[in-house]
Amino acid sequence: MPAQSRKAVYTTAERAILDPWKEEYQCTSTVSERKLVAQDVLVEIFNYWSDQGVDLYDKEERTRVRCDFRSLSPHSLALKRLVYWMQNTWCKPKAVEAPGMILKVKPIEVLWQMRQQDVFAEIAKLLGVPSADANTPGWFQKRMLAMKNILSTMSDEEAEQLERE
Repeated sequence: MPAQSRKAVYTTAERAILDPWKEEYQCTSTVSERKLVAQDVLVEIFNYWSDQGVDLYDKEERTRVRCDFRSLSPHSLALKRLVYWMQNTWCKPKAVEAPGMILKVKPIEVLWQMRQQDVFAEIAKLLGVPSADANTPGWFQKRMLAMKNILSTMSDEEAEQLERE
């Protein structure tokens, strides 16, 4: 499906009137504050349209400024369209915060990182070889069993210390 080109809602000249209000709009925190900014923006854009001779009661102009509903006055509809455009175009940038980094590291991982020599010694016992390291065949398959054996023979104080690390 071909990409649809989006028609600009406001012209470059109209955006020059609107854009200075963007930062003030984004700094608001309540709906009522945003409405006040929108009213100020609306005054500016209506003054611009008045200076340019834009007649909101003219059907072509109403279509161009997107207020072609007959049930509302062109002015109130232009306000609604402007507020809708501001909400969608000037939404506040999302604060990029690091999530609450609570990283739960399992004791078995701490054991592997802090006491690899002990784990390899237990692997050597399980494999029936004098010593083991990362080059010993079959060491990885016995790693979890070796760590489980070490954890089960630890005293309560050692296990508690491992939890704190």
